[in-house]
Amino acid sequence: MPWQVTNLFQHGFQHGSRSTILTTLGWMGGILATGLVAAATQGAASWVQIYLAVLLGIDFITFIGAYIYWGAKAPDSLRSEKFYIEKLAIEKGIIGDSVTGVLAPPDQPSGPIIGESSTPRIGSRP
Repeated sequence: MPWQVTNLFQHGFQHGSRSTILTTLGWMGGILATGLVAAATQGAASWVQIYLAVLLGIDFITFIGAYIYWGAKAPDSLRSEKFYIEKLAIEKGIIGDSVTGVLAPPDQPSGPIIGESSTPRIGSRP
């Protein structure tokens, strides 16, 4: 079992996944839920189970509150860092990848866009 956890962390680090604002709250909720299930199945004292359930509830409410708050204030902060960097590259017109490197964007033609006609259509008004 420990080697599976190690492989999970190595996979995350190799792919360069970066956290969002909510990642920490999600991990904490997962750990608390696992602890609550383990406490219930092992017959832990009722105060331990109640304590873990209350912490899990607080974490869930905080998670939902943070999601709503950051969704309204800064939606980009809910996305992964990789997605945000790719979005910026697309917006700036950068072409390339990790193998070829960054290439200069081609010059944009100054003529009309394909499909546009410079002659007016019949029945159109100027």
